Amino acid sequence: MTLPVPHLDDRAFLDLVTEARERIRQSCPAWTDLSAHDPGMALVEAFAHLTEVMIYRLNQLPEKAYVSFLNLLGVARHAPTAAWADVRFTRSGADRGVVRIPAGLRVAAARGADPRPVVFVTTEPALLPADETSVTVRMHHCEPVEAELLGIGTGQPGQVLRAARAPLAHTAEPLDLLLGVEVPAGTVELGAAAREHDGRTFEIWRPVDSFAGLGPHAKVYLVDRCSGTVTFAPALDLRPPATSAGGRRSRAWLLYTS
Repeated sequence: MTLPVPHLDDRAFLDLVTEARERIRQSCPAWTDLSAHDPGMALVEAFAHLTEVMIYRLNQLPEKAYVSFLNLLGVARHAPTAAWADVRFTRSGADRGVVRIPAGLRVAAARGADPRPVVFVTTEPALLPADETSVTVRMHHCEPVEAELLGIGTGQPGQVLRAARAPLAHTAEPLDLLLGVEVPAGTVELGAAAREHDGRTFEIWRPVDSFAGLGPHAKVYLVDRCSGTVTFAPALDLRPPATSAGGRRSRAWLLYTS
């Protein structure tokens, strides 16, 4: 249960007008007509309305400050989670062989009176085994993107890259976000994950919640899915990251919210 956010000022329009009338009686006793027909009271009510709007904006400050303080502490907001549905694919032809269901396959569902359909996408490939009549595949309401170029550089120290769009969708799939940094062919460390794209090799780096306790050459990064930013770990070598054409490319395999 969250704590209630207090109002810094709980006065409303009528409270402000009443307070103004009391001040008028004390400061200007000759001003006896305090009805709504008086031109002076019309100005009082106009300024009371403007003040009420300012008070409303002032009362939004605690929540904004709360978010800002959490950002200073390094607490990240939860990213949007893509809606999912289990879709059953049924064999319709006479062929009884294996049927491959590729990643990125789209299935549209009606949205009632809305002419725009809801589109679900397979984020991982699936198989309909031979002689089986159907298979159930989990699909997500998102937009997969293959090898988006985030930027060019060394990846260290502290380089910040931004995706073309935000936010980045989150799913229960283990590979809903992959970030690869270009390495020369044949230099991927033993046991490290890598992907090929456009004739180049990209070593997959690991997302972490914090850089604390990591070495200067740790191949890790922080990701803020809400803003679509990726931050590489700082290094002892504080030279600025390379931004020329000779720098290493960073690409991401990710999901955008639909």
